[in-house]
Amino acid sequence: MGGKWALEQARACGSAAGVVDVHYQIETMKENVQRVFRKRYLIVKVLFQIGILVGMVLLAMRPLVDGREIRLVVQSRDPRALFRGDYVQLNYEFSTIDLDSIPNDLDSGRRYKFGDELYLEMKQRGRFYRPVGLWSSPPRKNLFMKVMVNYHMLAINYGAGTKAEKPQRARGTVSLTGGIEQYYTNPASAKEFDVIVSRSTTDSVQVVAYVMVSDDGESRIKKLRYGVFGE
Repeated sequence: MGGKWALEQARACGSAAGVVDVHYQIETMKENVQRVFRKRYLIVKVLFQIGILVGMVLLAMRPLVDGREIRLVVQSRDPRALFRGDYVQLNYEFSTIDLDSIPNDLDSGRRYKFGDELYLEMKQRGRFYRPVGLWSSPPRKNLFMKVMVNYHMLAINYGAGTKAEKPQRARGTVSLTGGIEQYYTNPASAKEFDVIVSRSTTDSVQVVAYVMVSDDGESRIKKLRYGVFGE
């Protein structure tokens, strides 16, 4: 009798141990599956972020692939401006524009602020492209560059007189950037270009930026060259 009871107790204990062992194995499997999913989620998240960065780089470089090449004369910069080490600071004809000197459809009653987006119409004049219009929307005919306002200084006599004397288009001076104001290179070349650019108004040497412009107006510098190019 005692032996039978002991055998039943042993079987019961064995069954309980088996149940515990199965439960432990299930929990272990769950943890392993969760660990795998967490690892895969982390990998997917990292790859997604890398993909976004790669996409941003490719999008920024798109004008270099499918853009149209134009040549712009680089103007001399302020000799007091600090040299930046591995890039050259560049100014162009459109960097500062007197709105009375160029056709535009800008709102005459508005002072444009930093970050406002405009469209600079460009046309070839001899060897180089020059600005021929500044518009609030992309022009349909000629090539254009998407530019951003740095500041807009209204004309000194703006607002004087009666309402009937209000100008039909914006006046004053506007400073623009087109995303091509910095040219990165090695420090030695940057220093050489920096000296040449700062002296370009007194020397006969011209500095020319070869710029790629996409159909939607995005611009990127392809290369920078200097020499005697003529008009």
